[in-house]
Amino acid sequence: MEEISLRDMIEVLIRGKVTIAVITGVAVLVAGALSFFVISPTYQASATVMVNQTGQQSPPEQGTPEFLLSLTRLPQMSIATYVAQVKNPVILRSVLEELGLSQKYTIAQFAGKINVSTIKDTNLMEIKVEDEDPKLAADIANAVARELVSFVSATNQQRVAMSARVLENQIGAEEKSVAEAAEELKAFLQEPRSVTELQADLDAKLGLMTELKAQVTNGEISLASARAGLAAAEEALANTPAVLKTNKVLADDPYLSQVGAAAAGLSPGAAGMLQMESEEPNPAYVVLSQDVAARQAQVAEIDKQIAAAQAAIARLQAEIQDIQVTLVDKQLQYEQLQQRLDTARQNYRLYNSKYAEALSASSLSAGEANLMLLSQAYVPARPIAPRKALNMAVAGVLGMMVSVFLVFFLEYWRSSGPGEKASLDN
Repeated sequence: MEEISLRDMIEVLIRGKVTIAVITGVAVLVAGALSFFVISPTYQASATVMVNQTGQQSPPEQGTPEFLLSLTRLPQMSIATYVAQVKNPVILRSVLEELGLSQKYTIAQFAGKINVSTIKDTNLMEIKVEDEDPKLAADIANAVARELVSFVSATNQQRVAMSARVLENQIGAEEKSVAEAAEELKAFLQEPRSVTELQADLDAKLGLMTELKAQVTNGEISLASARAGLAAAEEALANTPAVLKTNKVLADDPYLSQVGAAAAGLSPGAAGMLQMESEEPNPAYVVLSQDVAARQAQVAEIDKQIAAAQAAIARLQAEIQDIQVTLVDKQLQYEQLQQRLDTARQNYRLYNSKYAEALSASSLSAGEANLMLLSQAYVPARPIAPRKALNMAVAGVLGMMVSVFLVFFLEYWRSSGPGEKASLDN
């Protein structure tokens, strides 16, 4: 196999320099003619929109149900979401109608003229439009940016308005619930033996119970004291004789002297010297007997009072137990009705608050708050295409590559022909 040296390759290029120059020149001329005279210039206009993603939502109130938050909270939209919305058919159709281009472009063709990109590490997005008319390119870019803001605002306002209608209907339902709960609670309070009445009755009976227990305690103390006094009196009575024995002379009693003298047949003087033994009731014994009887009556009375108080306590305990059972049931019913009323009132206030928020949000332009046209598109002065110098340079490089390939191919074809092979054989 014959080796080809670098010198041979250079000699081939030198021999084919005219071909290389002609083909390269023709390619450059063709590219220049197309760039200058055939291809229409294309202009690009760019509008910059700033996306505001901070401060859109206030922190939720504690205890607020999630479905209420979903009714009054605007959806969180990222920059990528807004970028995707730029080519929304609704937006593009509105722009076509605004600029009178509905007959010139379809929505798909019109979307192809628009390029949306985001600037890295920022909340900015660029809406770029290419067109042969520089003014039209700027008008399209500005119209798309304006329509994007209007579309987002209208969509959010429509959603908030729908939420407001839902909240308004719910407010009516909650108002009815408040009225029904209030009526049930009012009817319950009007029933006999209400919670307040039962509580007052219970307090009164508990107070009476305390008094009776105090009476029993005081009675037991008094009873102990009375029994001690009775025992002492009984002991004193036992030690006291019932009668007293006395010796008297008849002279001490003139009447008895006469009777005795007549009975004995003695003279009054002699009869008066006679002695007589007599028994008389002991006054101390009588007094002690009366004291013992009085003390016994006192002990019996105290016992009776204590027994009556204890019986009253037993009855009160049964009555208090019944009242407590009834009171617990009544309190449970009252608490349930009161809780239902409180819950209905809380929901009513919450729905009213969210309804006011929805009305306030519906009066704001949420699209303008979240999106802002930071920089309008201006009419470009220079086209971005065709890039004439670049096209000619690329054509020159391509022409040179093709011509070099053609020179080497022709040299190979010439050297591998039949005549060349015959000369090599000889």
